[in-house]
Amino acid sequence: MPGRYFYYWTDAQIYKTKKGNYFLHLDAAEGYEEKIETIAEIEVKELIRELNPDKYLELFGTIDLEEA
Repeated sequence: MPGRYFYYWTDAQIYKTKKGNYFLHLDAAEGYEEKIETIAEIEVKELIRELNPDKYLELFGTIDLEEA
């Protein structure tokens, strides 16, 4: 995914606020601190589609071929 590079494996959670904003929460890992950052909906969709296609379908419905 352009602009995102992961240098270690850690648990991550994506949260959506009542206003529709998304946050990415990365747990602390050896040598790295816990991190919380905003993330755009399109990035959320890309991450979930790549990492868990079944969850993507559950949350967003069918995969739009133009987005793929």
